[in-house]
Amino acid sequence: MSWNAEKSLEEVRSEFLDRWAEGNASVRALCREYGISPKTACKWRKRKASGDSLGDRSRRPRSSPNATSAPLVSEILALRDAHPTLGGRKISLMLRRRGLGDVPAGSTVTDILRRHGLLNERSVAEATHLRRFSKATPNEMWQVDFKGHFKLSSGERCHPLNAVDDCSRYAVISAPLLNETFEAVRPPFVHAFREYGLPETILCDNGNPWGVPQRNGITAFEAWAMELGVLVIHGRPLHPQTQGKEESFNKSWKRECLERLGPLPDLLDVITETELFRSFYNDERPHFGIGGKVPSDLYSRSPRKYPEAIKEWEYSESVFVRRVSENGNISWHDTPVFVGTGLKGKRIGLAEATSHPGCVNLIFRDFRIGRLNLATRTVESLRAYRLEGDPRAKDPQAG
Repeated sequence: MSWNAEKSLEEVRSEFLDRWAEGNASVRALCREYGISPKTACKWRKRKASGDSLGDRSRRPRSSPNATSAPLVSEILALRDAHPTLGGRKISLMLRRRGLGDVPAGSTVTDILRRHGLLNERSVAEATHLRRFSKATPNEMWQVDFKGHFKLSSGERCHPLNAVDDCSRYAVISAPLLNETFEAVRPPFVHAFREYGLPETILCDNGNPWGVPQRNGITAFEAWAMELGVLVIHGRPLHPQTQGKEESFNKSWKRECLERLGPLPDLLDVITETELFRSFYNDERPHFGIGGKVPSDLYSRSPRKYPEAIKEWEYSESVFVRRVSENGNISWHDTPVFVGTGLKGKRIGLAEATSHPGCVNLIFRDFRIGRLNLATRTVESLRAYRLEGDPRAKDPQAG
């Protein structure tokens, strides 16, 4: 029919029922004219007979038995307020871990955050989980890196050092430092080694104090790690994805700790807040890379204890032993051969390289660190490899 724009829906429906009551037209004809079904016509008639309004009713259910309770909504909002970067799924998992009953699914919690205006494009975009390869057991590898340094209110620059276990994502080190030297990083590593034991390998980049062996020789950090029986592996230059789990921790630390708090007065304040975040990250904050568990669910201490004193290494009788000078050289037939100032004062061995005629292998304790070409008296492939059981697929220095 041609609707009268000046009439309300209630007036049009009342008109329909009046014409039906007059009996001048069949119900089906009237329904066709008004564009409704006989079922709808009967519904209007019952509502008028009972005295109800003929206007549109709300489609909202009279009751919502599955609606989230007000106290639980308050818990959700309080947790979000304390940790503004957490999304619905993590909040749902955290509340379940706290033993609360009837905790809604992550999608429902997300809807609650959205209704309260607590979602933004950045948090939604960064919620995507990237699947990465992981080591099978804790302490097979620790990923280590510095988060970019920043200025404190005191005028000092803070250099945050972080290290996470590759398998569990457990943060074994989170130490704000004043610089990136070996002398600065050694104390937090000693503390971590004493508390958690020794890892098999440490993955780091090519910056200070880890260094680039091929260019600068074996560094002091690498030499110290080898004395402890720990292999240091370097990622590809300009390829931070190699340390993806460490990069992920740095990103979370920046967003959830540094940016949330704003400028901090001095290093002591950063240390305090960082340790609080590390505890939260390890023990409370779910991680989707490990199935929604927290890192402490998967992490366990290494059986390899930190030795308080490093014993002198005994090389076999078939190995020629040379001591590294202060400038990082060993002497070979009165010719200085550079191996790295990180080894100064250390004893290294020279052994026949059976698969490389005219060369000898350079050995430090139970690691092969390079190969010396006897003709050119230059070192080739200066990089640490385990003599036995190196985790990398191919050892170019083998033999």
